[in-house]
Amino acid sequence: MTGDFVSNPSFANETSNVYFEHSSGVRVDTNAVLIEAIRREYPQLHLTVTPTYACDLLQFAAAGKAAAAPIDKENDRLYVRHFLAPARRLDGGNGRIVDDVKFGKFLIDWDGKEYVVYIAEGRDGVMSYPQVRNQYILSSSVQATEKLLLEAGRFTGSLEGVVLVYDQGYWQKNHELWESIQSAEWKNVILDEDMKSALIKDVDNFFDGRETYQKLKVPWKRGVIYYGPPGNGKTISIKALMHTLYKRKDPVPTLYVKSLAGQVMLSYHVKVTKLTTYSYGGPEFSLSTIFKEARRYAPCYLIFEDLDSIITDSTRSYFLNEVDGVRSNDGIFMVGSTNHLDHVNGTFDVTLVV
Repeated sequence: MTGDFVSNPSFANETSNVYFEHSSGVRVDTNAVLIEAIRREYPQLHLTVTPTYACDLLQFAAAGKAAAAPIDKENDRLYVRHFLAPARRLDGGNGRIVDDVKFGKFLIDWDGKEYVVYIAEGRDGVMSYPQVRNQYILSSSVQATEKLLLEAGRFTGSLEGVVLVYDQGYWQKNHELWESIQSAEWKNVILDEDMKSALIKDVDNFFDGRETYQKLKVPWKRGVIYYGPPGNGKTISIKALMHTLYKRKDPVPTLYVKSLAGQVMLSYHVKVTKLTTYSYGGPEFSLSTIFKEARRYAPCYLIFEDLDSIITDSTRSYFLNEVDGVRSNDGIFMVGSTNHLDHVNGTFDVTLVV
């Protein structure tokens, strides 16, 4: 570590001491407490604070984009160690041990420059929601820090090698689903060849046709329903299309919606166990969140599988407002699959009987 990062001897280890003292008593604002302590410890350096959810520096380093190493003593950190089981027992493997950093201090080396980074979880209580985890970045140059944040932010927001899945009330990156579609080839889809060609042409024409839509002065969006009885090829066709879109010169990411429901809680009553499904903002909040993310990643392929279980009488109006309202949905190709066409008629542009 270079001489730029020598801490003030009068306040050595103060940040970790303050964090543990603060975490053991009444907490008001963890962020403010840490900022004050860090500035005392490193008065000569610039401090930048950023949350991990949009710019995760440790993940950035773990992907080989930078080098990161802990520089605190074991007594000055707070890690929770987890056993992470293999995603699939069929794939073999013994699982691995991972550390969940609640509080730690790291040296990050990127683009020829070094940064001291504190990572701290500041939520009050063990199970408070949402999780608040900030990174406190110290460097001799504000411009260098901003450059690092831009690169790490792009990496964190990237959908390379993952499918973005909405389930249990929030988005999550799913690498396992992405891997499963790599083997989804059209040659393995048992479907009429003319129908296969129509499905592929429809999607390709859309993503290649932005200028055409602009010339016609119509919104560059499309919605298609795949209809048919269970087992007739709807799901495998969607997966094959996902694979096709990922192989394009400019890959098109997939956003996959499983359910609008939120987390599940068990409520126990005398002689009765009641299963209650809830969402913090209700199904309307889920729909708003889904379309907000689709607009962010457009052009994209937005999938609503089992559409009839997602679009109900109570959500239909809000869904249609998100689809055809005042907000732009340019670049969004929506696909919904259903076994019950009468439940979802009128929600999408075209219905294809698969």
